[in-house]
Amino acid sequence: MERPFYGWVIVTASFFVFATAYGMQFSYGLYLPYFESEFRLNKANAAAPFSFYIVIYSLLSPISGRMTDEYGTRRIVAFGGLLLAIGYMLLSQAKSMWQVYLVFGIISGIGMSATFIPVNATVVKWFVQKRGTAFAVAGAGSNLGLVLFPFFATSLIAYSGWRSSMLVTGFITAVVILMCSRFLLSDPESLGLSPDGTRSVKAKGMKAENLVAHLTKKEAVGTKSFWLILLVFLFTWSILFFPYAHLPSLAEDLGFSRAFGGGLIAAMGVGSLAGRVIIGIMSDKLGRRGSLLFSLFAQALACLLLIFASTSSVLTLSAALFGLGAGATATLFPGMVGDYFGRKHVGEISGLIFGVTSTVSALSPYVAGLLRDISGSYFSSFVIGVAFNLVAIVFLCLLRSPVLVGRR
Repeated sequence: MERPFYGWVIVTASFFVFATAYGMQFSYGLYLPYFESEFRLNKANAAAPFSFYIVIYSLLSPISGRMTDEYGTRRIVAFGGLLLAIGYMLLSQAKSMWQVYLVFGIISGIGMSATFIPVNATVVKWFVQKRGTAFAVAGAGSNLGLVLFPFFATSLIAYSGWRSSMLVTGFITAVVILMCSRFLLSDPESLGLSPDGTRSVKAKGMKAENLVAHLTKKEAVGTKSFWLILLVFLFTWSILFFPYAHLPSLAEDLGFSRAFGGGLIAAMGVGSLAGRVIIGIMSDKLGRRGSLLFSLFAQALACLLLIFASTSSVLTLSAALFGLGAGATATLFPGMVGDYFGRKHVGEISGLIFGVTSTVSALSPYVAGLLRDISGSYFSSFVIGVAFNLVAIVFLCLLRSPVLVGRR
């Protein structure tokens, strides 16, 4: 009897890595009010370490992607998960802002750079026909983290304070990622398999992966598709992070409790879960380009609703809709890179695109906080969110089919 396809073990391990890493990362907004009072900061300066953290892991993503392609996934993810957790545990002991930038921005930032791209690149290498489904299941882990971590962290804060909450969640993250990294084999060829679990291409009479050439980074950068994909994600991700950092503060501005603000992050997690699973699976049948178009419209609509939101129901609906679009775009991104440029160098190519786009998006929590401090509201930030997603839609409409083998 043929053993079950190991690719689904990869997907399961990826699910739990994402659940802990992203659950902890996007709980940062819960600690923002405590940073403001502890270090006597305005909203822009309190959000700045989060932006710095995103810059660090974005700039290092091309390096972690290349190292994953060359040296394998296990050690890269284990090393990154350990640093990510250590940074958070040290953050619980920070007494001044320079320490926050050091332990969270640099140490945790380096750790996170060895999570998103390496894990996603590995899933790309294990799947072709079921690539969207695989990303839907693996990426759902980050949404589980978004749903559970805010409530868990909020309960810990209420019970023992924000510092103890960070220490405990950091320890849990280290244990989970180190355990899961042991299962992350770099590619199916290491077990004598082909993508999607076939025992061998010739034996099955298949023409696996004849859809696209395995382009190198240099070859990919020379295509129009590369630059259009980069521009699509540059604009939509430019506003990706600020709702995660500022929605709890928006809720407070409108007279709601901090607990309700934590619930908005959880609502984004629920919406993102739906986006990842439904749109990720749908993309295998309807195509990733059309699925991404729907996701961008969802994010634009969410930002439009948040401009006028004033009730708990509209805030919750808007947060869930934004999460749906954000979760779907994150799920579709590595699959699109694999579809257009092949599996062999997907870590390096996706790391380059992610490094550029996420470095820009890192500014959004700080800029949104700055605009809030100047104007007294988040109105202009959400207007920018609508506009940028509409620009991304224009670039996506210009994107054409992948480069066929023999045509590069």
